Amino acid sequence: MEWSTDYGGRGSAKNILRIAAITGVLAAPSAVLLVDGLGSPYLGICVLAGLLVVAKQARLFVTDWRRAGILLWFAILMLAYLLVTLANFAFVDSSTFAINRVERQLLLLSIPAVFALLWWARPTLKVVASSIAVNAIVFGVYTMFAVLPGRERGEGLGVTHEILFGNAALFLGFASLALILLKPNWPWRILGLAGLGFGLATSILSQSRGGWLAIPLLVVVSLIAYTRMYRPRVATRFTITVTTLVALVILAQAPAVEYRVAEARQDLLGMTSGNFETSLGWRILMWQTAWDTGREAPLFGQGFSGYPDNVDAGIEHGHLPHSMGLFRTEPHSDYLHLFASRGVVGLMSYAALLLVPIGYLIALLTFGERRQIAGAQLGLSLLIVLAVSGLSITMIDQRIMIRFISVVSAIALYAIWETQRSSPPRDSLGRT
Repeated sequence: MEWSTDYGGRGSAKNILRIAAITGVLAAPSAVLLVDGLGSPYLGICVLAGLLVVAKQARLFVTDWRRAGILLWFAILMLAYLLVTLANFAFVDSSTFAINRVERQLLLLSIPAVFALLWWARPTLKVVASSIAVNAIVFGVYTMFAVLPGRERGEGLGVTHEILFGNAALFLGFASLALILLKPNWPWRILGLAGLGFGLATSILSQSRGGWLAIPLLVVVSLIAYTRMYRPRVATRFTITVTTLVALVILAQAPAVEYRVAEARQDLLGMTSGNFETSLGWRILMWQTAWDTGREAPLFGQGFSGYPDNVDAGIEHGHLPHSMGLFRTEPHSDYLHLFASRGVVGLMSYAALLLVPIGYLIALLTFGERRQIAGAQLGLSLLIVLAVSGLSITMIDQRIMIRFISVVSAIALYAIWETQRSSPPRDSLGRT
């Protein structure tokens, strides 16, 4: 059976390619973070396919990109952020270490290419939200087997650090709620709830603590979206609010959470006795060193080598314990890492990259139409996790996580763009 596509072509072969493109991109979050050695070639194939799409449909792609204000602003802000990084490399720090770090940042340029592939394939918002829920479930199932009783807590889940893995799952879990906001049939709503449950379970089991600070904000955004979409009665709103609060209290009493709280309390007690060689203590030392590094060159920072050099100097002069050598590459905070390496200019460029889209999506959440509310909730889930998790770990400095962030950013951008199309297709293959 054949049908017309958005570009006027006909033929089942093209539809097979579109199905492959949709499946490939939407399966990428699990592929990138779960399968060792697959992330780089997987993202490379998606980028190559996206570039081929742009080459073939350049005029139409650029027109669509420019007409969608959020896409244009995102491109401008991302290029500004990357230009600050490149300028810092050119004029402040051109070391071998800096080259490695700059190469990682340039992976963000894959976002428009992956978006282009989705733009050509035209999955519906329901397909996008469903895939996110499936990825969250896959993360959850994997984590439950990885942390079975009797297994020691390791240094990684999948192919990245367990904290980063848990933060990624937290995004996938709450973004799964976008499926419920589309008011699908009950099986699909159950899939969305399952995605939330497995995403939260992964975050808790991975003991990612810093990301947990994002949960109250994610809950508020999700409740606002639900209220706007379903317009429940006062009694229903009250019931949902009370149920959510009870769930948060129960969540706070989970063994993994209690363990992390007890560990933090023990770390604080140790620090009062001068022992900083603990999880929290090392972070305090890293943050203080990064802050001092940035203050020495507040406008443009000291480059990517500034923080490691200061850690080495601190160890050599006895100001820092020798164990700090384990944490010399970056200071476990996106914001302090930006301040130390690229100064206030770099910090502000990243803040704009987060805050401008957040402001736009909050407006969309508040005043948008039904599908736009779902897209806004999905996009805000990603930005809130990035913004909050970046307080205590570097989400945008780790190569593996940058690949993940690039893919899910492209998916989120596509979801937002798709909600603003005047005549969206009825199914994932563009049939009308």
